[in-house]
Amino acid sequence: MCECHTNDDKIVLFNGLNTHGYRIRFRLAKQVEHDRIHNHRFTAIHHIINGNFSQQYFGPKKELNELNSIDDFEFKYNTEHGSGESFEVNFKDFHTSRTSKGTVSLLLRGPVKNTQAICFNYTDNSVRVRRGFANSRRTENSEHLMSRSMFKRWVNTLVERQVIDSIKI
Repeated sequence: MCECHTNDDKIVLFNGLNTHGYRIRFRLAKQVEHDRIHNHRFTAIHHIINGNFSQQYFGPKKELNELNSIDDFEFKYNTEHGSGESFEVNFKDFHTSRTSKGTVSLLLRGPVKNTQAICFNYTDNSVRVRRGFANSRRTENSEHLMSRSMFKRWVNTLVERQVIDSIKI
């Protein structure tokens, strides 16, 4: 399962969530990214192959629910990571990510710990609840599936950057 999103794409290298409790994938930044404040349903470890990440961590000022707004968070701290470095984002963390265009990281994603994740939209201050691929609408999931041509482009990019060796597709 490979996915395309606004800021990044993901190529799954190993999907052992049901058998081993983790998934390994490339995370590929398509543009300079500045995420909204959000958390995840799982803990993930990133190893940056090239590019950089800046993580800003936030704490809620009060109990969270779907009615909260971005104003209900306060900045806690910032971390910076570059090529060859690794970092963890815990499922309990609320954070934003900034990456340079073309940043490639290897992501080790653990098992689901939260049944849902919360994402705050800066433009209209709305809240979006994410419940994971298996619990999303089929049309919503299909919108994110990576096409074969996009997969080939990413593989060629990874070969050009010497992240992987040439493979037949």
